[in-house]
Amino acid sequence: MSSLSETSLYRIPDSHLAQGDIFKYPVVAPIGDTEIRIFRSTDAKHGSWVFESGAPCKVFGIEDLNSVLTTYPGDMLRTKPFQKTFDNQPEMTIVYSDLIHYFIIASQTCDISGEDEKPELFTTIIPLTTFKDYCENIILPLEIKKDGAIIYSKNNTIIGFISEFTDCPLAEVDEVIYLESLREIIEKWSPPKHSLAKGIKGKIKDTINKITSNNYNFLHFIKSDSNFGVPSGFADFTRFINIPTEILSRLKTNRIATICSPFREHFSSRIGSFLSRVGLPFSPTEKKL
Repeated sequence: MSSLSETSLYRIPDSHLAQGDIFKYPVVAPIGDTEIRIFRSTDAKHGSWVFESGAPCKVFGIEDLNSVLTTYPGDMLRTKPFQKTFDNQPEMTIVYSDLIHYFIIASQTCDISGEDEKPELFTTIIPLTTFKDYCENIILPLEIKKDGAIIYSKNNTIIGFISEFTDCPLAEVDEVIYLESLREIIEKWSPPKHSLAKGIKGKIKDTINKITSNNYNFLHFIKSDSNFGVPSGFADFTRFINIPTEILSRLKTNRIATICSPFREHFSSRIGSFLSRVGLPFSPTEKKL
Protein backbone atom coordinates (compact mmCIF):
# COMPACT_ATOMS: atom_id res chain seq x y z
CA MET A 1 0.00 0.00 0.00
CA SER A 2 1.34 3.42 -0.96
CA SER A 3 1.82 6.10 1.67
CA LEU A 4 -0.33 9.21 1.74
CA SER A 5 2.57 11.28 0.40
CA GLU A 6 2.66 9.04 -2.69
CA THR A 7 -1.05 9.27 -3.36
CA SER A 8 -1.96 10.94 -6.66
CA LEU A 9 -4.31 13.89 -6.76
CA TYR A 10 -6.05 12.81 -9.99
CA ARG A 11 -6.68 9.65 -11.94
CA ILE A 12 -8.56 8.43 -15.00
CA PRO A 13 -12.35 8.55 -14.36
CA ASP A 14 -14.43 5.42 -13.82
CA SER A 15 -16.89 4.23 -16.45
CA HIS A 16 -19.73 5.74 -14.40
CA LEU A 17 -20.25 9.33 -13.25
CA ALA A 18 -18.77 10.15 -9.85
CA GLN A 19 -18.29 13.01 -7.45
CA GLY A 20 -15.04 14.81 -8.27
CA ASP A 21 -15.19 14.12 -12.02
CA ILE A 22 -13.70 17.10 -13.87
CA PHE A 23 -15.14 17.97 -17.27
CA LYS A 24 -13.75 20.16 -20.01
CA TYR A 25 -16.80 21.10 -22.03
CA PRO A 26 -18.66 24.40 -22.62
CA VAL A 27 -21.87 24.64 -20.60
CA VAL A 28 -24.26 27.58 -20.37
CA ALA A 29 -24.75 28.47 -16.71
CA PRO A 30 -27.96 30.50 -16.25
CA ILE A 31 -28.23 33.11 -13.53
CA GLY A 32 -31.51 33.21 -11.63
CA ASP A 33 -33.72 36.21 -12.42
CA THR A 34 -37.07 37.62 -11.34
CA GLU A 35 -37.88 38.93 -14.82
CA ILE A 36 -40.10 36.54 -16.79
CA ARG A 37 -39.10 36.54 -20.47
CA ILE A 38 -40.73 33.62 -22.32
CA PHE A 39 -39.23 32.80 -25.71
CA ARG A 40 -41.78 31.60 -28.29
CA SER A 41 -42.81 32.07 -31.90
CA THR A 42 -44.84 35.20 -32.60
CA ASP A 43 -47.96 33.02 -32.70
CA ALA A 44 -47.11 31.51 -29.27
CA LYS A 45 -45.66 28.13 -30.28
CA HIS A 46 -43.02 26.63 -27.99
CA GLY A 47 -39.49 28.00 -28.34
CA SER A 48 -38.12 24.71 -29.71
CA TRP A 49 -40.43 25.17 -32.71
CA VAL A 50 -38.66 28.42 -33.52
CA PHE A 51 -35.35 26.61 -33.90
CA GLU A 52 -36.80 23.68 -35.83
CA SER A 53 -38.79 25.76 -38.32
CA GLY A 54 -37.03 29.12 -38.36
CA ALA A 55 -40.32 30.76 -37.42
CA PRO A 56 -40.39 34.43 -36.35
CA CYS A 57 -39.94 34.74 -32.59
CA LYS A 58 -40.97 36.99 -29.75
CA VAL A 59 -40.32 37.41 -26.03
CA PHE A 60 -43.57 37.31 -24.01
CA GLY A 61 -44.59 38.17 -20.48
CA ILE A 62 -47.05 35.72 -18.92
CA GLU A 63 -50.11 37.94 -19.39
CA ASP A 64 -49.26 38.69 -23.02
CA LEU A 65 -48.69 35.00 -23.75
CA ASN A 66 -51.95 33.94 -22.10
CA SER A 67 -53.79 36.52 -24.17
CA VAL A 68 -52.43 35.08 -27.42
CA LEU A 69 -53.03 31.49 -26.28
CA THR A 70 -56.79 32.11 -25.92
CA THR A 71 -57.05 32.11 -29.72
CA TYR A 72 -55.38 28.68 -30.02
CA PRO A 73 -57.19 26.31 -27.61
CA GLY A 74 -55.90 22.75 -27.30
CA ASP A 75 -52.76 23.14 -29.44
CA MET A 76 -49.94 20.77 -28.35
CA LEU A 77 -47.20 23.27 -29.25
CA ARG A 78 -48.96 26.16 -27.54
CA THR A 79 -48.83 25.03 -23.93
CA LYS A 80 -49.68 27.19 -20.96
CA PRO A 81 -46.72 29.17 -19.59
CA PHE A 82 -44.10 26.87 -18.05
CA GLN A 83 -46.07 23.72 -18.85
CA LYS A 84 -43.98 21.06 -20.59
CA THR A 85 -44.78 20.08 -24.17
CA PHE A 86 -46.06 16.67 -25.26
CA ASP A 87 -42.42 15.58 -25.78
CA ASN A 88 -41.42 16.80 -22.28
CA GLN A 89 -39.67 20.04 -23.32
CA PRO A 90 -39.59 22.70 -20.57
CA GLU A 91 -40.31 26.36 -21.23
CA MET A 92 -37.60 28.36 -22.99
CA THR A 93 -36.82 31.70 -21.40
CA ILE A 94 -34.36 34.54 -21.82
CA VAL A 95 -32.02 34.82 -18.83
CA TYR A 96 -28.55 36.16 -18.14
CA SER A 97 -25.89 33.45 -18.11
CA ASP A 98 -22.20 32.60 -18.06
CA LEU A 99 -20.36 30.20 -20.33
CA ILE A 100 -18.22 27.83 -18.28
CA HIS A 101 -15.53 25.66 -19.86
CA TYR A 102 -14.61 23.43 -16.91
CA PHE A 103 -16.79 22.03 -14.15
CA ILE A 104 -16.69 19.46 -11.35
CA ILE A 105 -19.42 17.07 -10.20
CA ALA A 106 -20.54 17.90 -6.65
CA SER A 107 -23.32 15.30 -6.31
CA GLN A 108 -22.60 12.16 -4.31
CA THR A 109 -21.50 9.25 -6.49
CA CYS A 110 -24.29 7.00 -5.18
CA ASP A 111 -26.89 9.48 -6.45
CA ILE A 112 -25.68 9.63 -10.05
CA SER A 113 -23.57 6.58 -10.91
CA GLY A 114 -26.46 4.22 -11.68
CA GLU A 115 -24.35 1.36 -10.27
CA ASP A 116 -26.66 0.29 -7.45
CA GLU A 117 -29.91 2.03 -8.28
CA LYS A 118 -31.44 4.33 -10.85
CA PRO A 119 -29.58 7.66 -10.90
CA GLU A 120 -31.21 10.92 -9.86
CA LEU A 121 -32.64 13.00 -12.72
CA PHE A 122 -30.32 15.93 -12.01
CA THR A 123 -26.65 16.20 -11.11
CA THR A 124 -25.18 19.15 -9.24
CA ILE A 125 -22.03 20.60 -10.78
CA ILE A 126 -19.74 23.48 -9.79
CA PRO A 127 -17.95 25.69 -12.33
CA LEU A 128 -14.16 25.51 -12.21
CA THR A 129 -12.82 29.04 -12.66
CA THR A 130 -9.30 28.87 -14.04
CA PHE A 131 -6.65 31.26 -12.78
CA LYS A 132 -6.22 32.49 -16.35
CA ASP A 133 -9.88 33.50 -16.47
CA TYR A 134 -9.81 34.89 -12.93
CA CYS A 135 -6.71 37.02 -13.43
CA GLU A 136 -7.54 38.28 -16.93
CA ASN A 137 -11.31 38.79 -16.82
CA ILE A 138 -12.60 39.19 -13.24
CA ILE A 139 -12.72 42.82 -12.08
CA LEU A 140 -11.54 43.21 -8.48
CA PRO A 141 -11.52 46.23 -6.16
CA LEU A 142 -8.13 47.16 -4.75
CA GLU A 143 -7.48 49.79 -2.10
CA ILE A 144 -4.17 50.95 -0.62
CA LYS A 145 -4.04 52.97 2.59
CA LYS A 146 -1.22 54.96 4.17
CA ASP A 147 -1.52 56.33 7.70
CA GLY A 148 -5.24 55.50 7.58
CA ALA A 149 -5.85 57.49 4.39
CA ILE A 150 -6.73 55.92 1.04
CA ILE A 151 -3.95 56.69 -1.45
CA TYR A 152 -5.07 54.30 -4.21
CA SER A 153 -8.49 52.92 -5.08
CA LYS A 154 -9.29 51.24 -8.37
CA ASN A 155 -11.23 48.38 -9.95
CA ASN A 156 -9.24 46.25 -12.37
CA THR A 157 -8.18 42.71 -13.20
CA ILE A 158 -5.12 41.24 -11.49
CA ILE A 159 -3.28 41.35 -14.82
CA GLY A 160 -4.45 44.94 -15.28
CA PHE A 161 -2.97 45.95 -11.93
CA ILE A 162 0.35 44.19 -12.62
CA SER A 163 0.59 45.64 -16.15
CA GLU A 164 0.47 49.18 -14.75
CA PHE A 165 3.93 48.66 -13.25
CA THR A 166 5.72 45.82 -15.04
CA ASP A 167 5.63 43.65 -18.17
CA CYS A 168 3.15 40.82 -17.90
CA PRO A 169 3.48 38.54 -20.98
CA LEU A 170 0.80 36.02 -20.03
CA ALA A 171 -1.80 36.46 -22.78
CA GLU A 172 -0.63 33.41 -24.74
CA VAL A 173 0.27 31.23 -21.74
CA ASP A 174 -1.67 27.96 -21.53
CA GLU A 175 -4.18 27.82 -18.67
CA VAL A 176 -2.66 24.60 -17.28
CA ILE A 177 0.66 26.33 -16.47
CA TYR A 178 -0.78 29.82 -15.99
CA LEU A 179 -0.48 30.03 -12.21
CA GLU A 180 3.16 28.89 -12.27
CA SER A 181 3.96 31.52 -14.92
CA LEU A 182 2.14 34.19 -12.90
CA ARG A 183 4.14 33.27 -9.79
CA GLU A 184 7.39 33.73 -11.73
CA ILE A 185 6.37 37.20 -12.89
CA ILE A 186 5.32 38.27 -9.38
CA GLU A 187 8.54 36.92 -7.85
CA LYS A 188 10.67 38.79 -10.42
CA TRP A 189 8.71 42.01 -9.91
CA SER A 190 10.75 44.12 -7.48
CA PRO A 191 9.06 47.47 -6.80
CA PRO A 192 10.80 49.98 -4.50
CA LYS A 193 10.19 49.62 -0.78
CA HIS A 194 7.19 51.59 0.55
CA SER A 195 6.07 52.38 -3.05
CA LEU A 196 2.50 52.14 -4.34
CA ALA A 197 3.56 49.25 -6.58
CA LYS A 198 4.91 47.41 -3.52
CA GLY A 199 1.55 47.72 -1.81
CA ILE A 200 -0.32 46.50 -4.88
CA LYS A 201 2.03 43.53 -5.24
CA GLY A 202 1.38 42.63 -1.61
CA LYS A 203 -2.41 42.78 -2.08
CA ILE A 204 -2.22 40.57 -5.19
CA LYS A 205 0.01 38.00 -3.47
CA ASP A 206 -2.33 37.93 -0.47
CA THR A 207 -5.39 37.34 -2.68
CA ILE A 208 -3.74 34.51 -4.64
CA ASN A 209 -2.31 32.90 -1.49
CA LYS A 210 -5.71 32.90 0.23
CA ILE A 211 -7.25 31.08 -2.75
CA THR A 212 -4.46 28.53 -3.15
CA SER A 213 -4.42 27.86 0.62
CA ASN A 214 -8.21 27.35 0.82
CA ASN A 215 -8.57 30.25 3.25
CA TYR A 216 -11.93 31.19 1.75
CA ASN A 217 -14.62 28.80 2.99
CA PHE A 218 -16.62 29.17 -0.23
CA LEU A 219 -13.74 28.41 -2.61
CA HIS A 220 -11.91 25.12 -3.16
CA PHE A 221 -8.52 25.30 -4.86
CA ILE A 222 -7.93 22.96 -7.80
CA LYS A 223 -4.24 22.22 -8.38
CA SER A 224 -3.02 21.93 -11.97
CA ASP A 225 -1.77 18.68 -13.51
CA SER A 226 -0.26 18.77 -16.99
CA ASN A 227 -0.57 14.97 -17.33
CA PHE A 228 -4.35 15.26 -17.24
CA GLY A 229 -4.71 18.78 -18.63
CA VAL A 230 -6.22 20.06 -15.37
CA PRO A 231 -5.71 23.83 -14.99
CA SER A 232 -5.13 25.63 -11.71
CA GLY A 233 -8.33 27.25 -10.52
CA PHE A 234 -11.07 27.01 -7.95
CA ALA A 235 -14.57 25.69 -7.44
CA ASP A 236 -16.98 28.29 -6.07
CA PHE A 237 -19.50 26.81 -3.60
CA THR A 238 -21.86 29.73 -4.21
CA ARG A 239 -22.31 28.64 -7.87
CA PHE A 240 -24.09 25.29 -7.79
CA ILE A 241 -25.73 24.35 -11.10
CA ASN A 242 -28.12 21.47 -11.80
CA ILE A 243 -27.87 19.66 -15.13
CA PRO A 244 -29.79 16.56 -16.30
CA THR A 245 -27.82 13.43 -15.44
CA GLU A 246 -28.70 12.02 -18.84
CA ILE A 247 -26.84 14.88 -20.53
CA LEU A 248 -23.74 14.36 -18.36
CA SER A 249 -23.79 10.64 -19.16
CA ARG A 250 -23.55 11.51 -22.84
CA LEU A 251 -20.60 13.81 -22.07
CA LYS A 252 -18.53 11.28 -20.10
CA THR A 253 -15.82 11.21 -22.78
CA ASN A 254 -15.21 14.92 -22.03
CA ARG A 255 -13.98 14.17 -18.52
CA ILE A 256 -10.28 14.94 -18.22
CA ALA A 257 -9.76 13.49 -14.73
CA THR A 258 -11.39 12.65 -11.44
CA ILE A 259 -10.20 13.62 -7.96
CA CYS A 260 -8.62 10.72 -6.08
CA SER A 261 -9.44 9.60 -2.55
CA PRO A 262 -8.91 11.05 0.07
CA PHE A 263 -8.87 14.40 -1.78
CA ARG A 264 -12.35 13.74 -3.16
CA GLU A 265 -13.67 13.26 0.39
CA HIS A 266 -11.91 16.47 1.42
CA PHE A 267 -13.63 18.29 -1.47
CA SER A 268 -16.98 16.80 -0.39
CA SER A 269 -16.47 17.68 3.28
CA ARG A 270 -15.69 21.31 2.42
CA ILE A 271 -18.93 21.54 0.43
CA GLY A 272 -20.84 20.14 3.41
CA SER A 273 -19.06 22.43 5.84
CA PHE A 274 -19.90 25.50 3.77
CA LEU A 275 -23.58 24.57 3.38
CA SER A 276 -24.07 23.54 7.02
CA ARG A 277 -22.42 26.51 8.72
CA VAL A 278 -24.61 28.37 11.23
CA GLY A 279 -24.77 32.14 11.45
CA LEU A 280 -25.02 33.42 15.03
CA PRO A 281 -26.52 36.78 16.08
CA PHE A 282 -23.56 37.29 18.43
CA SER A 283 -20.54 35.38 19.68
CA PRO A 284 -21.31 33.15 22.71
CA THR A 285 -17.63 33.19 23.74
CA GLU A 286 -15.74 35.42 26.16
CA LYS A 287 -12.84 37.74 25.42
CA LYS A 288 -9.36 36.34 25.96
CA LEU A 289 -7.68 37.18 29.26
